[in-house]
Amino acid sequence: MKKDENESDRTIRELEIRRGNKKKYVEWKMSNSVKRKVSELYRIEPCIYEIRTRRFKNIRELKNKILLDLHFAAKKGKKTIRRPLTAEDKKTLSEFGIYTREVKHRIILN
Repeated sequence: MKKDENESDRTIRELEIRRGNKKKYVEWKMSNSVKRKVSELYRIEPCIYEIRTRRFKNIRELKNKILLDLHFAAKKGKKTIRRPLTAEDKKTLSEFGIYTREVKHRIILN
């Protein structure tokens, strides 16, 4: 518990220093406890997602590029890929029931 508090305090101090240096935003990986503390002070948006790959049948009929990327990554033997997603991509992945999780977050310092 104390380790999480120290880590989050260190992170908040680092963000204040970067804000003083006129940074607009930073992109970081964070644990859930640190993310919870930082979200009380700053606005946080997900930036990079980790997506599970899988194969699809009739890939010629797939219109969305992200589904093709997932198919070919699975064919190469990759379990997951990491990339930014648009709102349309998120909607498509949820329709197909594909698991995604946030990996990197953009912290807006304004």
